[in-house]
Amino acid sequence: MAHGTEESGHGAAVVFDTAPSPVRPRVTLSAWRAEIGVGTALVVLIVLLSLVAKNFFSLHNFASLLTRTSVIAIVAVGMTMVIIGGEINLSVGSTVGLSGAIFAWLIVKYGFSKPFAFIAVAALAVAIGVSIGILREVWAIPSSITTIGLLSALRGAAFLVTEGVSIGRMPKDLEALWYGELLGLPVPIILAAAAAFVGSLVLKHTRTGSDLYAVGGSAETSAASKSGGYALASSSSFSSWRCSRASCWLPG
Repeated sequence: MAHGTEESGHGAAVVFDTAPSPVRPRVTLSAWRAEIGVGTALVVLIVLLSLVAKNFFSLHNFASLLTRTSVIAIVAVGMTMVIIGGEINLSVGSTVGLSGAIFAWLIVKYGFSKPFAFIAVAALAVAIGVSIGILREVWAIPSSITTIGLLSALRGAAFLVTEGVSIGRMPKDLEALWYGELLGLPVPIILAAAAAFVGSLVLKHTRTGSDLYAVGGSAETSAASKSGGYALASSSSFSSWRCSRASCWLPG
């Protein structure tokens, strides 16, 4: 930074800063090409479906679509972190199914309290995620191979729990999580928006988010950096799996 001095009218030296002001990066359309492409495709799809189905373009239908996709949106928050970290998890859907089945099974069939069932399902989901992380870090088994095997195994476990039939009826107060409204909006939509907001905060404003971006960009470079060595790669990988598991038991 350059500095200079000049004499004032009273003989005192005045220090002034000659450093150029920082140049802000220019925001161009090319920097947003992915977002623009997805937004354009969504608009085109909405227009086409509105022309085909006369009742598609309605507030009630959009609310119904957002409600039905809210579970996928919550899971996508955790999956985004896993993918940013350079990994993949193909067993998320099966984990969600098994978590929901066990949650209902504990409450309806065995009469456990809702808090106990919730904690049990959360512990199971975290255990699955940590197991995948251990296999990836300790034995270097690719996550795609591990999770594609779990996809079938967890789906089979869910079938054994439910015996191929629906488990019901769930307590009335739990139905509010799906059918209830808050401030005029369906609760599932609010939960999905809250999950996306929290996920954005984690990625942009926490050390875990920075580690995920670093490891996803180059695990070797991040491991060799002074910001954490190989511990950075390991801790970031486990963090990404924990985020993925959390997204699985939230819908359950």
